[in-house]
Amino acid sequence: MKILYGIQGTGNGHIIKSSIIIKELKKRGHEIDTIISNRTKDSLLGMNISEPFQCLKSLTFSVDKGAINYISSIKNLTFKDFLNNVKKIDTSKYDLVISDFEPITAWAAKIQNKKVIGISHQNALLYKGVPKKKRDIIAQMVLRWYCPTDIPIGIHWSHFNQPILPPIIDEFPSDSVEEKNLILVYLNFEDPNQIVNVLKNFKDYLFKVYCSDSPPTSSSNIRWCKIDRKKFTNDLLKASGVICNSGFELPSECFSLNKRVLVKPLSNQMEQESNALAIEELNIGHTTAKLNTKVIGNWLQSDLRGYVPYKPVSETFVEWIESGDFNDLKSLCDASWS
Repeated sequence: MKILYGIQGTGNGHIIKSSIIIKELKKRGHEIDTIISNRTKDSLLGMNISEPFQCLKSLTFSVDKGAINYISSIKNLTFKDFLNNVKKIDTSKYDLVISDFEPITAWAAKIQNKKVIGISHQNALLYKGVPKKKRDIIAQMVLRWYCPTDIPIGIHWSHFNQPILPPIIDEFPSDSVEEKNLILVYLNFEDPNQIVNVLKNFKDYLFKVYCSDSPPTSSSNIRWCKIDRKKFTNDLLKASGVICNSGFELPSECFSLNKRVLVKPLSNQMEQESNALAIEELNIGHTTAKLNTKVIGNWLQSDLRGYVPYKPVSETFVEWIESGDFNDLKSLCDASWS
């Protein structure tokens, strides 16, 4: 098959997950064209994305000091660029369109009456029974209309008795030795100065902080690292714990690797606040609304680990794609959780 694959480029989780599926599709001989929105090629260095792909400007949200800023988001919306890019996409030359919460490919397929499969964590929040922090009308509209698909497939840490898939994650080497005092930090949407002010108090630990921007002053127990997938993975395997925002992909990797997790959701971001609630309900990690010395200290003394040994899902998903029976979600989900 010739497949158009759209990937949401905000953050790295969508890219990592989609790359796993694309690799499996290509291994089976399928031809894949990839579109990544809201990302530049320069910022994808070290992400190991297979060609051919193109980066296009789309609709996104503005984040300010760990919170979604709706006013700034509205001011920065680029409908003209988005619509122009939608018009450029010719879906008639593809057998199938797959979208990982990527709106350009989804809307192009919708307008041109091409079947599109959506596979994303966001789709899991469409189901009743899945933990959701609060009913936010704007967030609900975004979930349904930001990336409309014919077959929305959700991904989550539990199926919650719904047709939802397990996380799609890389297989990691099992020979890494955990370093008790090494903590990995990925808080790319938070204020770096606030991170320093909190973490500098714990001199017995080394915090490796992966962040786009580092502050002018730091501390001897904090090491700032440029975002690089290979180095990040090596530190993840060695770390005894991870502090991060409550996205989906990184906590999923932590649970599969039996790592301690502390997540801080972005304020006003329903998906992340819902993820934090799910972590609490499933008792697989710690959550906090604010980063402060007390929270970090209590977490460092805890040994709660939400070990969930998920099986590889990408092969099962691709076999389902090849079967062509897209209405049979139950067999796909049963095989994925077995």
